[in-house]
Amino acid sequence: MREMAMRFMATMLNLPGSQLRRGDIFVEIKPQ
Repeated sequence: MREMAMRFMATMLNLPGSQLRRGDIFVEIKPQ
């Protein structure tokens, strides 16, 4: 469920460089 929240935040923060942050978030969220 946290994945959705992080994705929502990433979508809301659609600023330049957000893609890099999104990648980091995804890596942190999916450490498996």
